[in-house]
Amino acid sequence: MSKFLAPVHFWLYGKIQIMEDIEKNILENIGNEAVQAKAAELRSTISDYINDTPLESVIDKGNIHGWLQDKITKTEGRQAMLLDFAATVMPKDELIKTVLTAYGSEGRELGNYRSDNELNTAPELFKSLGDVLLEGMPCDRVNVITENTVDKVKWDVVACVHEKYWVGDRITVTDYYDFRAAFTKAFIENANSEFTYDFTNDLGQKHSITRR
Repeated sequence: MSKFLAPVHFWLYGKIQIMEDIEKNILENIGNEAVQAKAAELRSTISDYINDTPLESVIDKGNIHGWLQDKITKTEGRQAMLLDFAATVMPKDELIKTVLTAYGSEGRELGNYRSDNELNTAPELFKSLGDVLLEGMPCDRVNVITENTVDKVKWDVVACVHEKYWVGDRITVTDYYDFRAAFTKAFIENANSEFTYDFTNDLGQKHSITRR
């Protein structure tokens, strides 16, 4: 490990890669040529995929925090612009279904991978979710836990770090939170089938991980 980099930087880089993997999954299931062309254009003009490139070989070691923030902005912003464009050239309900499936598939795969980690309590599952779900920079502190027991964790979102990206005319931040809910539910319920996840976004975002 480079002396300039700490575990938190690799942790965050991994979450950016997960967001990127979801975009790839979406594109694998959209055959529309205009969407594929737009995706290639955005990778050229905004930011190309980082794939499995080692972090130490690409990061600006003189501006680690700024580089990571910029990569989050470009990765999430690229996906938001791509999906908003896609909704102009294909039925939105078809697009939403494809995106929900992609997010759920990624969550299920990651949950299955972590199912051997003995995540036996709601707090352990909540912490593991934080290891895979891109939620801005660690200093953003977007969640406030309102209940924290062995069998249940409840939390509210007190700061939205995503709305600035999901500003399209057709795909909005409300859609994005539905995508994330599909990811989270699949992740939690596959990491430990004794638990379930619920999400409401009526009067503020409220989340819970609960033993069945």
